[in-house]
Amino acid sequence: MLRSLVGSEMCIRDRSKYGMSMCVVGHAEEFKVDKIAVNGLWPRTTIATAAVSNLLGGDALMKMSRTPQIMAGAAHCVLTRRSDLCTGNLFLDDEVLASEGRGGEEALSKYAYKAGAPLVPDLYVF
Repeated sequence: MLRSLVGSEMCIRDRSKYGMSMCVVGHAEEFKVDKIAVNGLWPRTTIATAAVSNLLGGDALMKMSRTPQIMAGAAHCVLTRRSDLCTGNLFLDDEVLASEGRGGEEALSKYAYKAGAPLVPDLYVF
């Protein structure tokens, strides 16, 4: 049995991420007949948010993260796709941008919180 604090926190977050993903799949199927799309969007790397700054890694992890604007750009791409053709997907932000011709290392570099710093993968992207 895992008794560490990290283990219990990870279990809670794991379950919530899994639950959100299952909601995407289930709702996509449920609303398909009405041509309402339901998709999920996850970050490939950590995102420079208050949670990262205050709870996960402070300034050091912020510098190795991307800005929230990458999620906004990717969300825009997904939300403007045809709902009858794009539903039930679990997307990664950089892959969405790449599929729209807005990917690649140079194009994605503008989303770095600190230019040139190495990026830390999100905990749930393997």
